[in-house]
Amino acid sequence: MWLEKAATAGLKQAQLLFGISYRYGHNGLAKDEAKAHEWFLRAAGESVGLWEKFSNSVGLGPEPDDDLQSQSHAQNNVGSNYRRARGVARNYEEAVRWYRVAFAGPNNATANKNLGLCYANGWGVEKDDKRAFEHFLKASEGGEQRSYYHLAVCYLEGRGVAEDQAKGLALLEQAAQTGNHAALARLANAYKGSIPIPALVIDQSKALQLYEQAYENAWFDLKQLDSD
Repeated sequence: MWLEKAATAGLKQAQLLFGISYRYGHNGLAKDEAKAHEWFLRAAGESVGLWEKFSNSVGLGPEPDDDLQSQSHAQNNVGSNYRRARGVARNYEEAVRWYRVAFAGPNNATANKNLGLCYANGWGVEKDDKRAFEHFLKASEGGEQRSYYHLAVCYLEGRGVAEDQAKGLALLEQAAQTGNHAALARLANAYKGSIPIPALVIDQSKALQLYEQAYENAWFDLKQLDSD
C-alpha cells in the first residue's frame, strides 16, 4: 500500500520497484508484463525531484539522487522490453532510443552493454562491430559483468578489434567466474577441443564440470530474466 502511494506520488524508486514486482510477480502482485512496462515508463519519465524535496525538508543536505539512478534503470528496462517484446510489441528502433537515453544517465553500464548488443546484431541500427566493441568496453569499465563475455567474443573472433586470443581467453575466464552461462559453455567447448584456443590444454573432465555449471546457471537465468 505504501509503495503504491509513493509510486503514485511520483517517486522513481517506488515506480521502478512496482515495475519489477509486476515483471516477476513479487510483493503480492500477480505477474503482469504489460503493467510492468507501464510502471517502467512512468519511472523513465521526467523526475519531479520528490527525494530532493524531502531530504531538504528534513535537513539531510545534499545526497546522491537515487531517483535519477532509478530513472536511468527504468529507461534501460523500457528499452529491453521493446527489444524482447515483454509487455509491449517488439520494436528495435524504440529499444535503441531508450538505451541511448538510459546510458546518458548516471553510470548506466547496462545500457551501454545493451547498445553494444544492438550494434553487434543489427537490432534497430546498422550492424557495426566496432561500435559494439566500444560499447562493451565502456560497459566493462563501468563494472557490467555480462559485458566481459561479449568483449571476450570480440577479441577471440576479431570483431571490431584486432584478434587477441590471450586477451579473449582471459576475459572469457573472467566472465565464467561471474557465473555467465554463455561464457561457461564456450569455455567448456574450448576445454573439450571443439573451439581451438592456443595455449589452452584440452581437459575433458574440466569441460564436463563447466558444462554442468553452464546448465545450472542457464536454468537460473531463465527464471530470473532481467534487462539483459
